[in-house]
Amino acid sequence: MQLHTLEFEPDEVGQISVGASPDTTEQTPLDDRGSAEMLAGPAPEISFDVVADGPRGRVRASELEHLLSQPTFAPVAVSIPSQPDLEGYYVGSSVDRDVVLSQDGGDDHHAVPLTLSRSGTDQSHYRVLETDPNTDVDHEWGNDTTLLVGLPAVADRVQWFDFESEARQLATPIENRSADGGDVEIFDIADGKAAVGTGSPALIYDLNLEADGDVDISVFDTQGSEDRADWAQVFSPKTGVGGEVVIDNGLIRLRLEEAAGTLEAQRWDATNSTWTTVGLESDQPSTVTLFDVDLMDVAMARDRAQLTFDVDGELFALDAILTRGAEDVLFTIPTNEAGPIPTALEDWLAPIASTTVVDPNASKGLVARNEVRR
Repeated sequence: MQLHTLEFEPDEVGQISVGASPDTTEQTPLDDRGSAEMLAGPAPEISFDVVADGPRGRVRASELEHLLSQPTFAPVAVSIPSQPDLEGYYVGSSVDRDVVLSQDGGDDHHAVPLTLSRSGTDQSHYRVLETDPNTDVDHEWGNDTTLLVGLPAVADRVQWFDFESEARQLATPIENRSADGGDVEIFDIADGKAAVGTGSPALIYDLNLEADGDVDISVFDTQGSEDRADWAQVFSPKTGVGGEVVIDNGLIRLRLEEAAGTLEAQRWDATNSTWTTVGLESDQPSTVTLFDVDLMDVAMARDRAQLTFDVDGELFALDAILTRGAEDVLFTIPTNEAGPIPTALEDWLAPIASTTVVDPNASKGLVARNEVRR
């Protein structure tokens, strides 16, 4: 079974009970930017336990609990190869975690009882990437106004769509970028505006459930390890982080080490299938340290963190935005911060700073096919 990017073996998933929820309104995702609507009438509901034991049992159980508790990740794509009739997009109606502490020095036992209500299937809904372009971006690294967004290259039937006029047209990518989790196709929002007549066009598309999160943004807690297999995925800004914070879109990683007061970046080398270090840590000015990392938005298509730096004894904040398909980090001066960016900080971040002064402000959700139907 796979829920978003989290995978569980058959022997870790208990018997699935199938029922129906009489009222789906209570399961509506809370993301106020989403336009997806739930299916009318009773919705299929499944209940089962996931057991996560072993050295990573605590981490895996916590990831699952947090994933299904976050509105920015709802609805979650759920793939059940042994029960394809139950597959679809689900929201958590009830998510608990039962922990039995080890009595003999072994690993704790973690069980996550779940009740999930189905929001739709790939036959009833499209995936949608909505945009709400923001031109209030403030930095000194450039003035490019091109608005670009990314979709998985394996997405099918990609179309521009306007929710108000219900106009839709075929969408053609302008570029393909090879990322760690798979290829990403890049679309220009200007093409969408020309196609459907709105400055905030959406992209609707079909995608296999198993590939739903392959090239999405991810946030990790390294937990003090350089081995990616040891990292814990973070689904909520409220999650406590004990190690280095990594914001990763498969093309670029921003590595934030608050305790050491530094940051580093890595870029994906598709030719050699490896991550290469940019070298920011070794070039860090003696007058600049990373003072604080504040995760603000953790979602599927766009993540944001406010980074506060100590620049020669003075605090200065920048918002760091990473979007799906982006090759650089979009830094912007927050509303309540007084620019300009200190020169030492500006020069240090230049190798990874985006030159664009616009933000597509993209969010990923669902849209019912009957809303798109002509």
